[in-house]
Amino acid sequence: MVLRTQRRLIALFFAAVLLPCALLVLLTVRGMRQERELAGKRVQEEAARIMVQVRQALRTRLEGIASRELNAHTVRTAVARNRSTTDSSVRLVADIAGGRAVPPWDATGGTGRASTWSAGDFGHTVRDAESEEFGRGNLEQAAALYREAVTAARRGEQAGYARLALARVLTRLGRTHEAAAQYALVFALDFDATDAHRVPLALYAATRLADRTPASVLNRLSGEVARRCCLAPEALYMLRHVVDTLAPRTSRARSRDGDPYASLRRLVDERIRTAEHTVALLAELPELGLRPIRRTDAPTAAPPGLPRWIVHGREPWFVGVTATAGGTASVLVAVDVERVLAAINRTLPSDLGVNGTIRLALPGDAPDRLLGPDFASLGLDLQPAGGPIADGGIARLSYLGILIVVLGVTLFGAYLIWFDVRRELRMADLRSQFVASVSHELKTPLTAIRMFGESLALDRFQNPATRREYIDTIVNETERLTRLLDNVLDLSKIERGQKQYRLKPTALSDVIERCAHMLQYPLAQRGFCLTVTVAEAVPPVTADEDALEQAVLNLLTNAMKYSGDSRDIDLRLRRVNGEAIIDVQDRGVGIPAALTSRVIEKFYRVPSADNAGIPGTGLGLTLVEHIVAAHGGHLAIESAPGRGSTFSIHLPLEPSQ
Repeated sequence: MVLRTQRRLIALFFAAVLLPCALLVLLTVRGMRQERELAGKRVQEEAARIMVQVRQALRTRLEGIASRELNAHTVRTAVARNRSTTDSSVRLVADIAGGRAVPPWDATGGTGRASTWSAGDFGHTVRDAESEEFGRGNLEQAAALYREAVTAARRGEQAGYARLALARVLTRLGRTHEAAAQYALVFALDFDATDAHRVPLALYAATRLADRTPASVLNRLSGEVARRCCLAPEALYMLRHVVDTLAPRTSRARSRDGDPYASLRRLVDERIRTAEHTVALLAELPELGLRPIRRTDAPTAAPPGLPRWIVHGREPWFVGVTATAGGTASVLVAVDVERVLAAINRTLPSDLGVNGTIRLALPGDAPDRLLGPDFASLGLDLQPAGGPIADGGIARLSYLGILIVVLGVTLFGAYLIWFDVRRELRMADLRSQFVASVSHELKTPLTAIRMFGESLALDRFQNPATRREYIDTIVNETERLTRLLDNVLDLSKIERGQKQYRLKPTALSDVIERCAHMLQYPLAQRGFCLTVTVAEAVPPVTADEDALEQAVLNLLTNAMKYSGDSRDIDLRLRRVNGEAIIDVQDRGVGIPAALTSRVIEKFYRVPSADNAGIPGTGLGLTLVEHIVAAHGGHLAIESAPGRGSTFSIHLPLEPSQ
């Protein structure tokens, strides 16, 4: 019956608690999954919107740069176009004519064509001088003719060419001072005065002056390179040679001025890379298929098929073709990618509210990370504005928190219910055992009382000793019944909180003697030897005399029950460190150490084969522990299986005692 009840309670527990918990978990998981899907869609939509905004911002910036460069390019003179632009991100501005882009060093208006040197009297004089120098070896006549060519020159580069030749001849004649003066005049020429290869004549003179005035040569070259954006590649290679020639001669200047040579060399190397990139770009331009950007085009309009901008080169440039409103002129504009991206990345949070970074695309980038049309070579890394949980993480954490709280409360409630059910089942089992034990405890003395009473009533025994024995047995069993009923009644009062104690000065030695006397007959009947030891000078304690007698009698009764084959019981009264201690010691079955704390529980009995046949209610030690605690003391238990047990009642003495 009990087992069937337990199964029914367990089934009810599963139906009432665990099934709703499982359903709650499933619903929460489903809600979190749906929220995650919705959050993912929201993130994708937000990313697509941001992509559009970033593309528009990037296109607007690039086309703004292209428009400014077109305006500036159309109003500059041919010579001025070789000056550095105000926008440091611009790498190239080149006219487009006849379907091809004109390199900027070919559009500067210089006169470095071969026909320049053979025109008019200047050309005849130079040819005669070269014939005297290289044909006849007449250096003096060649020098005189070169001087005439200088006088006949009509352009600065003609005079420069003649002076270079004159300086060369003077050097061969050993007239180095005069040659240095001529080189100095050539070095003072503008860099727009070039030879047929677009190499400034001043650079030829710079190589000759490096030994004499390295610092002034370095300063002049630094200024010219910084001022000009588009020297021809041949000029730049010549310039790098001159700079390398100056290197060992400018160590003192480097230590004094912070290394101007290194700065110039870095600038020249950068211009060479730019020139080489320009040559490669112009060669590939027809194949790139760029669509010209006109001023009438909306900056954010979608491209009609051809790209507006491309990314070109290892050191990448944005390359686009911009045209006037009427399409009468077109200009190729190249802008440094890294500088533009750095500038726009700084403004993304403030202008667009975008917390992200535009960068060059990587091989493994997903399509949704690329900027798309016009900017397929660029990617965008986005960081949610709200941090890592902005993409639905807060909702998921909320769901998870609610689930944890609800499950925690539910499971805690289930635990309490389960604990209460188990306790009720255990108490029901204990009550059943208690009823059986009490019935047995009551039946045994009642049977003895009835048997001896009937024998006395029949007056069958004339021997006074026998009659006295029967009467003592009846009295003893009556006292046993009284103690059993007192235990039950006292437990009931204790549970209701109605148990009261009459405290008064009590001599513990008298309590010990009365308890020994009251159990003298049952002890003798069962063959026990009770040894009573009372220490001297144990002062009286404030206690309920009847309650203490009941506690000691319960301990002695337990000692008789659980002594096993042993028949020795010790009852001692002693004083230790301000306490009066009553010890009841047996040498019986003992208690396992793990169960000593449980034997004082109500209805609890040690589950063992030795105790199975011993009658008892499981109330004696519970009452003893309550009585001792009510007197301000405590109950100590020392026991070991097979070696017996010692129960000690510790009662505090008055401080004055």
